[in-house]
Amino acid sequence: MIAETLQEFGALEGPETRFMLAGCAEMRAHLLTRNQSVNFLSQLYRMHAEPQPQPSEEVVTGRIQRWAEVVRRYQATFFEHPALPSLLRDLARFDVVRATAKGTRPPSRIFNIKVFESRPDAIRAIPWTRALLAGGLHSELIGVGQFAREPAAQLSTAFNEDESFHTYVKGMAYAIARTDLKCAWLTLTGSIPEKTNILALAEALKTEAVGTAEQLLASLHLEVIEGKRFVYRAITGTEWVDPWKIKESSLLNPWPSLKAEVYRKEKNLRIYRLFLIYAKSNPEFIQSSSLNDFYSGFLAAASTDAGLVDPTSAQHFTW
Repeated sequence: MIAETLQEFGALEGPETRFMLAGCAEMRAHLLTRNQSVNFLSQLYRMHAEPQPQPSEEVVTGRIQRWAEVVRRYQATFFEHPALPSLLRDLARFDVVRATAKGTRPPSRIFNIKVFESRPDAIRAIPWTRALLAGGLHSELIGVGQFAREPAAQLSTAFNEDESFHTYVKGMAYAIARTDLKCAWLTLTGSIPEKTNILALAEALKTEAVGTAEQLLASLHLEVIEGKRFVYRAITGTEWVDPWKIKESSLLNPWPSLKAEVYRKEKNLRIYRLFLIYAKSNPEFIQSSSLNDFYSGFLAAASTDAGLVDPTSAQHFTW
């Protein structure tokens, strides 16, 4: 019915509508699989439709403090970090965003690539996520390292007894499994550094007044490792000797249907990511208009899992 309405009013003919529809598809395609979309909507419904038990004031205070620490970690290590503009210029695919963000916002929100590259606080949701995710980075997991300090037994208890914390662990496992650090490093530097180099770069960032893009990505790489350690300890109640060796996909073992969706989605995106990496290092390889069309194919590939999901997998959804 939506398609018929758009066609009747000629809305599909204009480039602005094409961009807006692409943006809607993109947010689902990049950020969520079908399983995660259903989970999100069901949780939203439950929050409004079902009475929630009221925790004690002490519990509420503790939760606020813990989540505030996660937010502060996100701000300090990423959003407000002085090296972020450098990382955005070198990693984020603003060349892709530039090809599509034209005339779809009110005057107060006109897309300005120069402002966005130099002022991270000016980046709005869609160009922010598009620019970073095309480079392989799911920034929503940044800050999770704050929980990695907690004892494994305590994390496991919360995972099994606290539904909201269980959902958070699942979301972090999903974000880690969707983060492609190899793609990020190849896009940024053209090569994948060794563990010792990553550790050295992250350590050097602590003494720099501003820092470099490579140093900040190394720091974010360590945040992903801390996230892997956190999720593994929460779902198993045990410690992994070397969290660097934890396979990202194994973190989704408690949710097999979601794991299968992530596998299909990432498999479909692999060839597009390789192409985008090459186009980043060789700007003359493809015209901007063709890059825009190719990126549309990237989005289509990201959406193909919708028809492949086994309908019986609904039993895995958290309602």
